[in-house]
Amino acid sequence: PPYRRITHVLVAPEKRGTLGAIAERVLAERYGGWKALRDPDFLVLARLCGGGRARARGELLSFLFFDEAFAEALIEAGREAAQAWLARHPALWSTADDELSEVDARAARGLIEQATLDEYRAWRRR
Repeated sequence: PPYRRITHVLVAPEKRGTLGAIAERVLAERYGGWKALRDPDFLVLARLCGGGRARARGELLSFLFFDEAFAEALIEAGREAAQAWLARHPALWSTADDELSEVDARAARGLIEQATLDEYRAWRRR
């Protein structure tokens, strides 16, 4: 066939709002209080996103906030989510197909793929 199936996964933090919470935390730590006077752009950005009153401010900040501490925190959150996902699905990237017949290997990959899809669908419903 001209096309082949590429196995892929969606890895994201377990709880919704995690990225927004990280954005809020980094903003408060680096640009909160008197520190905001050093870099007033972030103070204006935070105010435009709804100040401290808006529930979705962190989520909006996560799209607009370009700060090295925020990027590092996102990378760490992604690393933790990926490690947790791989711990639950150790066989996904397995190369043990050599020991199985082609039919058995395809069936095993199909079961793994189905379990992964089921987990993704359950995650989306949360």
